[in-house]
Amino acid sequence: MTPELIKFILELLVCKQERILLRALLDDPKDPVIRAAYGDWLEENERGEAASMIRKGWDPFRDQTTSDRNPCWLSNSI
Repeated sequence: MTPELIKFILELLVCKQERILLRALLDDPKDPVIRAAYGDWLEENERGEAASMIRKGWDPFRDQTTSDRNPCWLSNSI
């Protein structure tokens, strides 16, 4: 395998892991275990600011201005 192919495969795996965590968070946005797991994943992937927001209870699926759930940015392939 070439280094480029290895990098591509790793990026796909990371994307899949995040989609799984986001789907779990969408299904139960108040679950502290899911929030902690996603926060840990974000931190491990050098996204500490997002991890902090998730751990503090920020809901990425809620439109902060209208309080409507807005998961339209999620792929249907989750």
